[in-house]
Amino acid sequence: PEIADYVKLRKAILKGDGDFLDNRVEPSRDRAHSGEQSRRCEAVAPSFSMVTSKASLDTELIHFKRGDRVHYSGWYWFDNEIDWGTLMDLETVWIKQHPGPRIFVNNGRLGVELKWADKPTWKQIGDSTLPLHQWVHIEGEFLLDDRNGEVKLWRDGKLMVEGKGQTLPLADTVLNSLEVGLSATQTDTVLYVDDIEIKRLP
Repeated sequence: PEIADYVKLRKAILKGDGDFLDNRVEPSRDRAHSGEQSRRCEAVAPSFSMVTSKASLDTELIHFKRGDRVHYSGWYWFDNEIDWGTLMDLETVWIKQHPGPRIFVNNGRLGVELKWADKPTWKQIGDSTLPLHQWVHIEGEFLLDDRNGEVKLWRDGKLMVEGKGQTLPLADTVLNSLEVGLSATQTDTVLYVDDIEIKRLP
């Protein structure tokens, strides 16, 4: 039901003390964008008492700060439409609830949201929805700033989201966590992810 609960559950699963098998993240040879396998993320819809459902992996081996221009690239295969969910989160673990910019999908349309305060949001240009059962290339570029940031998001090379505003919670925030996969979903979802890349642009 709460963030502390799923953190506790995750720790139990990683230690081998948990038996929560509904949500899974695992290598899969069912399909791959390059190479022989991708990562398969499967999540069930959250129960009534839960905030969200997750099937994602994260790393704290990144470091981005104010003034950095961050480029993200990933290939996604959607087995079903997602009513609402997040595909990538850039976060800081040093502020409660781990705020930061994230890429989301809402009724098949892409967007970017800063998970912080009044949640500045940039929505997709146009009405086209994400295609199913094929690889989709999603790229994002974020100029990090607590006031005058920039956001761009492409789908298969076409600019889908563009805007300016707050992209960093606070001026001294360091984004040190990347979460990829189904970092939040409200529906039963199967998603494949491959060829993830994140870097600071010059």
